[in-house]
Amino acid sequence: MRATGIMGKRGVRSLTGVSAAHRMVLPILFRKVGPLTTLRQLYDLQEVDLEIDRVNAQVAALNRRIQDEAALLSARQTLAQRREAVQQMRRQQALHTQAVQELREKTKDLERRLYGGSIRSIKEMEALQGEAKGYHEQARTIEDEELLPLMVKLEEEEAWIGVASAALAHMEQERRALVEQLTAEASNLAATLPGLQAKRRGAAAALATAPLSQYERLRGAKQGQAVARVEHGMCAGCRVMLPGREVQQARISKEPVYCPSCGRMLYAG
Repeated sequence: MRATGIMGKRGVRSLTGVSAAHRMVLPILFRKVGPLTTLRQLYDLQEVDLEIDRVNAQVAALNRRIQDEAALLSARQTLAQRREAVQQMRRQQALHTQAVQELREKTKDLERRLYGGSIRSIKEMEALQGEAKGYHEQARTIEDEELLPLMVKLEEEEAWIGVASAALAHMEQERRALVEQLTAEASNLAATLPGLQAKRRGAAAALATAPLSQYERLRGAKQGQAVARVEHGMCAGCRVMLPGREVQQARISKEPVYCPSCGRMLYAG
C-alpha cells in the first residue's frame, strides 16, 4: 500500500490509503513529540516494554505447561477403565464358577440317588442318568466356552495393567520433576519483572505527558510496537522499504516521521 504525503497547516505529513483503523489513530500520531532524543527515549522505553511482554509471555507459557496434565490424565483414565473391565470379568468369572459348582452339586445328588440303592426301576435309572449327563455337559460347556477364555483374557489384562501401572508411576515421577523444573523457571523469570517494571517507570517518568500518551496509544494499536527502527532503508515494524525522503526525514527531523505503510513512528538513531 503506497501512502501519499500532503502538507497541512501545521506542516505535519498526513497519510492516505491506510485502513479505517489507522485513520482513527493517525490524528493522535501526528502530534509533535519533540526532538530526536524523545524518539530515542520512546524507543528505549519500548525495548523495556517488549522485554516485559516477553517475560510475561514466557511465564504464561510455563504456567500452561505446568497446568497441562492431559497426557497424565489420559493414562490414568485408560488404566482405570482397564481395571474396571478386569473387575467386571472377575464378576463374570465368579458367576460362571458358581453355575458350574451348582451343576456339579446337582450331578452328585443324582449320582447318590443312582448308586444309593433306592432306584428300583430301569426307566427311572435311565432318566436320572440322562439328567446327570446333561448337568455334566452343561458344566463342561461353561468351563470350555466361558470360563477358560475368560481366564486367558484376565491373565492378559492383568499383565497389561501391571506394565501400565509401572509406566504410569514412571510418568507421574517424571511429571513431578518437570513441574518442579518449570515452576523454578517461571519463578526465576517472574523475579525479573519488578526490576524491569522499575526500569520502565524510570523511563516513562523521563518523558513528557504528550509523547508518552501518544506512544501508549500507538503501542496498543500496533501489537506492542509503536516505534520502528529504520534498518537498511526498511521499516523494521512492517518490513516495507521506505522512500528515500522518509529515511532522510527520520534521521534529521525534530518532529516524528511515520512509516507510510504501517503508521509506526520511525527511529533512525
